Amino acid sequence: MEKEIKKQSEIFGVKVWFTSDSHIQHRNILKHCPKRAEIGGFDINDVEAHDKWLIDIWNKTIGKRDIVYILGDFSFASSEIIKKQILPKLNGQKYLILGNHDKSSEHLQGYFTQITQMKEVVFKKKNFPFIEEDSFRVFMCHYPMVTWPGKHHGVVNVHGHCHSHLDDFNEQSSDLRVDIGIDGKLADFKPISLEKLYHYFKHKTGGKTFKEYVTLQKELDTMQF
Repeated sequence: MEKEIKKQSEIFGVKVWFTSDSHIQHRNILKHCPKRAEIGGFDINDVEAHDKWLIDIWNKTIGKRDIVYILGDFSFASSEIIKKQILPKLNGQKYLILGNHDKSSEHLQGYFTQITQMKEVVFKKKNFPFIEEDSFRVFMCHYPMVTWPGKHHGVVNVHGHCHSHLDDFNEQSSDLRVDIGIDGKLADFKPISLEKLYHYFKHKTGGKTFKEYVTLQKELDTMQF
């Protein structure tokens, strides 16, 4: 477990963001996600316009010193193109959680702040005043998970991979899980701030603490058997 976000992050205006499934330089992505072309106002076959649109949104949202967690499927480009042509254009301290399409990752160590398969981060109330509990614990993986470390103690799961197709299931489920990919409802084609993510889950719990919520759900599940 890592406590990476220091008090200085708030003092000096550093924000935290989450995103996934950008698929930069993926020529078939617009066939699978045509709404991107509709929202961006470019031709569905124009992957260059798609990538420029993504980069513009990224840099209008994420500051140069901000922290951004990328939950996989970042780019289909070669490692050399990612190093020389893509990463230098993007703001932020970038943490990559690997997805199924991140084939060049073994050549990108040192170009991201960190590359991992999964990651848990603890965000403290003293650093982020909008957090009502002592801390907000986020477990990240490219894939949605049925269970994850700390689930029954109020740790939330954020994932990508599903391109909005799991949104209704996640909303109907009592589990504290959400797709933060750019095609999902929560992202709405933009990176998601830590504050927005936190308030999304607080709304789901009905204002309860995350620990209270999962304890109650466990009791309700037990009563059903």
